[in-house]
Amino acid sequence: MSEIKVDTLTGKTSAGDITVTSEGGAATQSLQQGLAKAWIHFTAVSSHTIRGSFNVSTLLDVGTGDSQYNFSNNMANDDYSTSTTSSHNIGASEGFISYLTDDQSTANTNDMRTVNASNSSYDAQSVHSVVHGSLA
Repeated sequence: MSEIKVDTLTGKTSAGDITVTSEGGAATQSLQQGLAKAWIHFTAVSSHTIRGSFNVSTLLDVGTGDSQYNFSNNMANDDYSTSTTSSHNIGASEGFISYLTDDQSTANTNDMRTVNASNSSYDAQSVHSVVHGSLA
């Protein structure tokens, strides 16, 4: 087995262009476009506390069930993709939904809301979000 150890990868044709060939060899994709550009895991109960993150500078409590985090390195625009999920340890009968609020997200912030099974805003115990798109 071969091993390559490097600190920096740079595309041969241009700095931001590294292509990866698919498993079957029939297709290629951009390495940069496939990477998560930011992620965060936090709790919103009592106080907003970041448990772990990447490319996130701050987390704000905007209101009950409403959280906003700022990117350390901005996205190119507000057309990025965000996946979110949340949970709360209050019993098996309670479900939670997290979603992105498009009207408030920008190239440098991501705004998300958490609601319970009754569609009421609620501060969840465990909230997760990952962002894909182009960095500025």
